[in-house]
Amino acid sequence: MLFFIFVVFPNLLANGIIDRDLNLNLFSETWGLLFTLLFFVMLFELKDILEWKKVESRVKWRIGWEIYALFGNISTLCEVDTHTHGGVPNLSAWKDSQKRQLEQLSKGKVVLGYGKELLENSKLIEGYASIVATRKNALSGLEDKYFRFLNSEVQCSLMDIQIELERLYNGLKRIELFDIKDENVLTEPIEKIISEIAKIR
Repeated sequence: MLFFIFVVFPNLLANGIIDRDLNLNLFSETWGLLFTLLFFVMLFELKDILEWKKVESRVKWRIGWEIYALFGNISTLCEVDTHTHGGVPNLSAWKDSQKRQLEQLSKGKVVLGYGKELLENSKLIEGYASIVATRKNALSGLEDKYFRFLNSEVQCSLMDIQIELERLYNGLKRIELFDIKDENVLTEPIEKIISEIAKIR
């Protein structure tokens, strides 16, 4: 648009292809169209911002809940000092326990706990693979709807977590189909998922 205004029209006028009055009319109409387009773009952007403000706290809560739930599922595969699963008195205690687990698992190489049972008994894998797929789809849905409103750090972490969940899912299916006993098939994506969770927790 600006190319036509500042380059094409002056050249047409200078070469006598169009007369001055016609050029001025086209010039003014083009500027009018440009301002109209800019107005509607700004209007839609403002509308999106206002709509985001209405749901921002809920979306952040939902992402946080999904991340906490994902970590709960992932930590069941790992060897940790304390487990949150089934015996915490309230939500605050549950979050504190998960925070301690996250700090512990973030410090070094992941050691499998329940994950070893999956390696030894592939019949257990189908249910866990389904959980992994569910978590990935939930994060993907949130990303699709609200990606443009999230800061770049959260965007990158959500994308990386989904990539590693896909790797974890594929690793589980390989264990199920080919009876693989390599712990790295599980520990490598788990370590990367935990690393990304630690960044945005």
